[in-house]
Amino acid sequence: MTKTIRFRALLLAGATWAVVQRRVTRYEIVDRSMQPTLEPGDYVLADTRIFRPERFSTIVYSDPSGIDLVKRVVGLPGEIVEIGNGEVFIDGTLLADPWAESQTESSGTWVLGSDEVFTLGDARIRSAGDSRHTGGVALDRIRGRVIAIYWPLNRIGVIGR
Repeated sequence: MTKTIRFRALLLAGATWAVVQRRVTRYEIVDRSMQPTLEPGDYVLADTRIFRPERFSTIVYSDPSGIDLVKRVVGLPGEIVEIGNGEVFIDGTLLADPWAESQTESSGTWVLGSDEVFTLGDARIRSAGDSRHTGGVALDRIRGRVIAIYWPLNRIGVIGR
């Protein structure tokens, strides 16, 4: 390989690394609120580009005290979320939620603003700090969308919707 080709390859690798570093952030999962999707000790990558959250996206956001949380989006801007009898309803329609590990405890109605989403942990019985407790999550508090588990090796994989 000539010096010019090696230099270009290194330059391209460096530029790619810089882009990835600005668009992807790493997080460690420390609680059990997203089991079985995410386990304590999992390390995940989050895409930090600006995006409009979709239903069932797994996002990272900062709670009102500044702590980063990982939860699943179930309610979108402008929707009405109701929880009762262990079930979640969006605008009066039962939410088909295959990720929920258990029934959704609590009850109430939340009307989301045009700039808010509603989040829940997959392990509903163990999920603290989700929207049942803190209300809607403002879009400007979302830090990114979880895209993959990169550690431990036996759990590497893409996180989908």
